[in-house]
Amino acid sequence: MSSLVRRTRALARESKTLQSGMELVGSIYNFCTEPESLRLPGLVGGHQWLARTPAMASGITDHCWSVNELLTYKVPPPKWCPPKLRGRPSNALKAKIARWCQ
Repeated sequence: MSSLVRRTRALARESKTLQSGMELVGSIYNFCTEPESLRLPGLVGGHQWLARTPAMASGITDHCWSVNELLTYKVPPPKWCPPKLRGRPSNALKAKIARWCQ
């Protein structure tokens, strides 16, 4: 990250900004780059080596992603879980749990 190398660290003053940048760099490395250490030997399509990304090596994906594909991928929201409250749940909360947790 260039914000850590520069003399002024204006971009890295907030830890949230730095963390987001590091997650972006890590995601691009895992999904978009093909390091030589993960190549598989084989003759497929006339190539001597099969290039793989770290995500392909771990079985998360089956192809090398482009940066545009990575940045435009829509992540589904997590499944809703009811809050853990003490005491008896209200009827409204019971109805909401019945509707959303099927």
